[in-house]
Amino acid sequence: MRVAIIGAGVAGLCCAYTLEKLGVPCDIYERKHTIGSLYSYGELLLQIVHRPYKDPLKFIAKEFGILIEPLTEVKKIVIKSPKREAFIEGKKLGYIVKRGQEQESIENQLAKKINAKINFNVNADYRELAQSYDYMVVATGSSMIAKQLTKVKNIVSSRIKGGIALGDFEPNTVYLWLNTLYARSGFGYLVPFSKNKASIILVATYTQKEEIENMWHTFLYQEKLNYEMIETF
Repeated sequence: MRVAIIGAGVAGLCCAYTLEKLGVPCDIYERKHTIGSLYSYGELLLQIVHRPYKDPLKFIAKEFGILIEPLTEVKKIVIKSPKREAFIEGKKLGYIVKRGQEQESIENQLAKKINAKINFNVNADYRELAQSYDYMVVATGSSMIAKQLTKVKNIVSSRIKGGIALGDFEPNTVYLWLNTLYARSGFGYLVPFSKNKASIILVATYTQKEEIENMWHTFLYQEKLNYEMIETF
């Protein structure tokens, strides 16, 4: 049996790892020159989002044998709206994990676990590869291919703008902002990497490409996020 996987992100790498555990060899095709995201950022894995499974990383380890090391645990969540502010505190509300190119990122953790050959700089066409493989796995994150192969429909459209900030941060505390002025029905959030570095990200819904830059600056100004930005994406 021959299997091809298009996409060397988290989904593609997890698929390769699982197939290899079952004794199925595979080849991975990635259009970029490296695995995963080209920029680094913090990602939240909160218990409440993954209910009824209270611990998402333990669930993944138990069910699929995939061990992921987080940066730290989330012990406090601060949620802010224009007129209200709420706090959630607990011993372990979830995890902060790293995405991107650094060694502790999820992508690099997974890449170290597999033996599959990753063919970089290849803009693979699943229709062409299907002629040479028994099975195809498309893990590109592209809605365009999903729409070609299934009846999937977009429920919501959004645009993302983010940056890496330097400052003083509490490593176990994350912030979430809700404000229709700059996010519409979306949100902004801050996730620390360490005591002096954090990712700040805005997810704005139903937004045109030319609008997101102004909404980003409105977000930073409105919430007084006057940090030094060393990178934006």
